[in-house]
Amino acid sequence: MTERYNFKMDRYHAVMGEFYVGPFATSPDGTNLGEKEAVFTIIQRKCPFAPVLGHSTLSQSLFSTQIDAPHVRYLKEDRASLNRLAERLQGEGSFLGEIRLVPEGTIIFAGEPFADVKGNLWNIQLHELKFEHAFDLPMTVGYRAMKMREAAGPKSFLSDFSLRREGDSDRSLRVSWASYISGFDDTSDMDAALQLGIPDMGTMAHYLPQSFIEYLYHPEIDPITEKPKHFEMVAFERWLDANPKGTTLLLCTFNYETGIIHAIQAALSSPARKAAFRFIRLDLKEPTEAIEAAVYCRKRLDLNGLQNVGIVLTGDLDAISIGKIRTSLPFPISGYGVGTKLSAEGEFIAGVIFKMSLMNMLAILKGTSGKGTLPGQFQLWRCVDSNGNYAKDIISLIDEPEPTGEDFDSAVSLLAPFWGKGVGLYQNRSPEKLKRFFELQLTKFKVPLEKYPVVLSPKLAALKQEITEKVQDKNPPEIKIPED
Repeated sequence: MTERYNFKMDRYHAVMGEFYVGPFATSPDGTNLGEKEAVFTIIQRKCPFAPVLGHSTLSQSLFSTQIDAPHVRYLKEDRASLNRLAERLQGEGSFLGEIRLVPEGTIIFAGEPFADVKGNLWNIQLHELKFEHAFDLPMTVGYRAMKMREAAGPKSFLSDFSLRREGDSDRSLRVSWASYISGFDDTSDMDAALQLGIPDMGTMAHYLPQSFIEYLYHPEIDPITEKPKHFEMVAFERWLDANPKGTTLLLCTFNYETGIIHAIQAALSSPARKAAFRFIRLDLKEPTEAIEAAVYCRKRLDLNGLQNVGIVLTGDLDAISIGKIRTSLPFPISGYGVGTKLSAEGEFIAGVIFKMSLMNMLAILKGTSGKGTLPGQFQLWRCVDSNGNYAKDIISLIDEPEPTGEDFDSAVSLLAPFWGKGVGLYQNRSPEKLKRFFELQLTKFKVPLEKYPVVLSPKLAALKQEITEKVQDKNPPEIKIPED
């Protein structure tokens, strides 16, 4: 189905939009609330840290806002009669606000404001989903990639094998992009490799040896031993012949104990096949079994003069299982291929949220336990010591001066204009440049990221306390509670 209209809006936002452009949303001075200026702050609250990724996606989505006749008719026929909203969108449906964002690839921490949006309330609230969709997936993938890189160590390569788990080619492209920037080395998605200019990586499939099943019943005779070859050995020989520049043999289609024997026999059957044999892949679900299999295969490779053949592990890997494997083995693993746990199943998602923090120049917050927000409009400062290393982050109100302190030398403001009057269109940065920027930041954190300090300025902390006390009704009127 061809998509004619990209103004993504759920019913919640549509009904809210109708309300804000109608006669019911009035302020004490009698003017319409929807026309007044509001500021919404954007944070991610679930990952302890993550790179901010999604600028180009946001920029592209903000252009796709023109409403067409079928959508106008659909709104007007809604059971809530969204006539006013439909008419308003025909004239002013595009995004009309201003945006500030931290630089793309900047590592931020849970609860830090990495963007804010300012504009008329009725218009800004309709665009909430664009901000959440732009950042949530790549920041989630970025965090998971960072944890997997930490677990794997600096020498083992990490490959994005998630293509078949995405269900959508555009999503897969974004996953490959975010994981590459945040610590992975390559991707199995060839379209992503082509479009993004990053390395591609892949191995043989389980159905390669399965497809040689006919040789089980009509075996090929080994010219040296004059004995029948196992059909898996025949498959490995043909695969090595087809990939003379180097390839990987997948051993556990049937079981890795016989798979490693067939791989070694195939490789040693000719000098060319031995030269083509670069890696084995073990695709096992449980880390304990993967460790046993790696030890078993490493010993047999070494005993047969194949010390240079590396081992690649796959099989529902995440940061915890990779860390367990790495610390349990007496030798380094060449690489890990990660699919499902990179972007589908996982403990954490970024949980990007879009919450009002200023309404008509009045600070406001959300006070829900565990989901509270900060009041006002902010600046995020990264404090730098005399050696250029990061000491801590300070969240302040936007009108506060650059912070000073004895434990840092200077502070760099991170929130900067991204969209609005006088701001040029965002220029996409290449994955390589973003990756280098990301890696440079990692060298400047001198404490583990989980322990990096993030504090509120005294002025912001006091305002939060003040607003919290004002908005929470501590003495509500008594009501009668009926007896059972």
